Amino acid sequence: MKLCNWKIDISLKTMFCALFLVSSAVLLASLISEYVFLLVPCKLCNIQRILYGLLAFAALIGFFCPLNTWIRKACQGILLALFATASYHTLVQVGILDDRCSTSPQIVDASSFKALLKNPPVPCSSGTWKIVKVPVASLNAGLSLFLLGVISRRSCSRRNPLSD
Repeated sequence: MKLCNWKIDISLKTMFCALFLVSSAVLLASLISEYVFLLVPCKLCNIQRILYGLLAFAALIGFFCPLNTWIRKACQGILLALFATASYHTLVQVGILDDRCSTSPQIVDASSFKALLKNPPVPCSSGTWKIVKVPVASLNAGLSLFLLGVISRRSCSRRNPLSD
């Protein structure tokens, strides 16, 4: 029984270049949203940023590294973690799961109270980041699942991945 019905005939270098460009574009868009449009990210948004940064770094290493099949597996793991985080974030935003990000820090003295008033914690359930009424976290989940599928299909479409 053949698991992959269609072939993706791209080289690993092209795939790593595409992963780097997509993850860099997502990071750039999130930074523009924060600093230009003044949208404050929550903890889960920041975790997704870290994962996209790791993906960009791994893709850049994979582009130049001769052992790029191991880097491909690392990118698959990062994309799987990104999908899980973005899916969890989406479920929190739509109210299916409890918001664990909204816990406020302890107030010890007047300075910590002033700091809390200046920078209040952003709840993950606020769902302020939307594109066409769709939470950005669900778009991140879809994007990471798509990229994971492309990488996985690419790995099963060739018999010898070291031949690149």
